[in-house]
Amino acid sequence: LLSGRVELWELAMTGGLWRVTGQQLEKAAAAAEAGGGGGAAGNGSGAAGGDEDVKGPHASLAVRLSQRDPDKKWLLGERLPYVLLTGARTQDEAAEDPLTAAQLGVSPNYELYFTNKLQIPLKEIFVTCLNPDQMRQLLHGDHTKLRASTTTAGDLGAASSQQQQQQQQEDFGGGQAVSAAGGASGRG
Repeated sequence: LLSGRVELWELAMTGGLWRVTGQQLEKAAAAAEAGGGGGAAGNGSGAAGGDEDVKGPHASLAVRLSQRDPDKKWLLGERLPYVLLTGARTQDEAAEDPLTAAQLGVSPNYELYFTNKLQIPLKEIFVTCLNPDQMRQLLHGDHTKLRASTTTAGDLGAASSQQQQQQQQEDFGGGQAVSAAGGASGRG
């Protein structure tokens, strides 16, 4: 994971909109636009305007997607796929639609996945059978020191991201995508 040998599609997760209604998402999207635009997770608590019910990466993404497409209607319980991208401080800010992320050629935030999605469950699983030194070696040993270089998202709607992606495609042979490690994507 940390070496960057994991493809974006392998990191997609889903979250269910169980505690959030479509009206709450619309209200949060309107509040975010009125409060300066940037997105739902600007204050780190889910949605701009402090709506306590709209929190979590999937709910924050639903608010941003509602801002992009005001005609989109969400159903209670609808599952929303997302990936966590570089260039954000929190999971709420890092969440993005997998298709949009793939089209923009943005790298996933491997460190965020490792820290929040892998380390925590590993600690819970191995706490009963490993001593503290073994646990430290498992979670922070030499095998975790290799890090992949990544491409940050910046503003996902910016034309500069699209221009950068087009330039990368031209530089690396047509339409073949470029991975975070600098080579052509794909495993074969």
